[in-house]
Amino acid sequence: MSFSKQNYESFWVYGDFTNVMDENDLMVLVDCQVKAFDADDVEVTNEVIIPNSLFLTQRTMLACKVFNGNEDEGPYKITFYAVMDNGNRFELDGFMDVSEI
Repeated sequence: MSFSKQNYESFWVYGDFTNVMDENDLMVLVDCQVKAFDADDVEVTNEVIIPNSLFLTQRTMLACKVFNGNEDEGPYKITFYAVMDNGNRFELDGFMDVSEI
């Protein structure tokens, strides 16, 4: 998952765990997270991910809303952390580039 956006834009992005989950795995949403990191791998809080926007869209997908961002700090790494009811844990990384056209 990699995408580009302009600073003003705000939209949903999805972490799809279909390829790693077993058919009996169930996500425990309250334990799942999504985080954003700048180009120096420093976590950015409440600057890129809309707080409390993480939710389960399907059995295998998490979604969150992204906004803002700064060209000088990117590309941002967006990391979804999925926790299953059986204790399995998965991580999915993607990159968000912010650039004004």
